[in-house]
Amino acid sequence: MIAGLASTRSVYCAAVPGQMYDPAVQRAVLEKLARWRQLPEGDLIGMLSPVERLRFRPEALDDLVWDGFIEAHLAGDERVVSITAAGEAWLRGERAD
Repeated sequence: MIAGLASTRSVYCAAVPGQMYDPAVQRAVLEKLARWRQLPEGDLIGMLSPVERLRFRPEALDDLVWDGFIEAHLAGDERVVSITAAGEAWLRGERAD
């Protein structure tokens, strides 16, 4: 019984790959893009506050692309991101359909 409990417990204690990002980072990213329209990823990250940079994960941009709030493409060796109309509407608090 103890061995069965230990094996079940280990599943819940296992390391999870990746780290969660703070959703506030997404708002900060959208605010920067609303002002500048299009930025290389490195410049965008550089514009974030020190705390936002610590909380930033590349998955935040991937999720914004998936939600349709930004577009991303490669230019040379760096990803360039730009805000969409849906992203601007989300910042204004409107529902983007």
